[in-house]
Amino acid sequence: VPLAELVTPNSDEAAVLAGFAVGDLAGMQRAAESILAMGARAVLVKGGHVRGDDSSVVIDLLYDGEVTEFRHTRIETTSTHGTGCTLSAAIAALLAGGADLREAVATATDYVNEAIRTAPGLGSGHGPLNHFARGSDSTKSLTRA
Repeated sequence: VPLAELVTPNSDEAAVLAGFAVGDLAGMQRAAESILAMGARAVLVKGGHVRGDDSSVVIDLLYDGEVTEFRHTRIETTSTHGTGCTLSAAIAALLAGGADLREAVATATDYVNEAIRTAPGLGSGHGPLNHFARGSDSTKSLTRA
């Protein structure tokens, strides 16, 4: 953790790292603060598993000493296999390309949301995202050939 520029746990992983249950936005922030204290420069607690007061919204919480929330409409689907890996890879690619952290997280979360929304619906279990998704202009740089 001390070597990480960004740690990207989902709420279940954040609970293990922080040592307490993470079931709402306040818990996500407490967990992010706890993980940041372990030495990471920033923490993005992903909220896909959290059902808060408004279950129609997914909130991802970025903490680097300041809290930034990234909100998206929840998409009811089983096409979520690989969302965490896709998100962290997209953030890494954007950071490597010169984006600042908030811009990278905003663009990557938009991209993953669109990849879930346009998923091909393959298989009978948790299927893959649409990694060729094209959303806003900011996400197009992630899918250029």
